[in-house]
Amino acid sequence: MLDRVEETDLAAEGRAILTARKREITLLAMSGLRNKAIADELHLCEGTVKIHLHNIFRKLGVRSRTALVARWHPTL
Repeated sequence: MLDRVEETDLAAEGRAILTARKREITLLAMSGLRNKAIADELHLCEGTVKIHLHNIFRKLGVRSRTALVARWHPTL
């Protein structure tokens, strides 16, 4: 499922400051999956995904999934 959204060189900062799990959740969220679907895909609790996303948003300085996509792929 991670092939839905591919990382680019423009995401180098995100790759550097996010753990592998957080990058995985970021890509799934950017592909349009809701928290429940991400949790099911990764065999996590939905609350765990929500906490990961909160931390991802904080680390990347964004407030929404739309802003996350814009930050990860600034040329879109």
